[in-house]
Amino acid sequence: MLIKKGYNVNTQDDEHSIAVVAFTSREAKKLGFTKLDCDWVDVRVRQAKNADVEDIPIGIINDNILAWRRGIFDWIDNYDETTCDECHNDIALERIGRKILCEKCYEKAQ
Repeated sequence: MLIKKGYNVNTQDDEHSIAVVAFTSREAKKLGFTKLDCDWVDVRVRQAKNADVEDIPIGIINDNILAWRRGIFDWIDNYDETTCDECHNDIALERIGRKILCEKCYEKAQ
């Protein structure tokens, strides 16, 4: 039985990264390649070991914050697009499970 997994598909220079949900790394590479501007041999695929993607359909995740929240991305550039899930005030910088927390709430949760 195949299990869905989260993958980080990027170019060789790590400049562009795509979050993908797929059953295999080969399938993730095929899906991610369609959005990357590079040659097939320049595409790198890394499985996000602890990604929580069971309820996400197979395909590309266009929402980077969702990909970060689900553990596919370790970090994102656009932190200012979200706020803390607990206090809703500060810019969120840390992730615990599916929650994105500011530094203060993250410390409280530890």
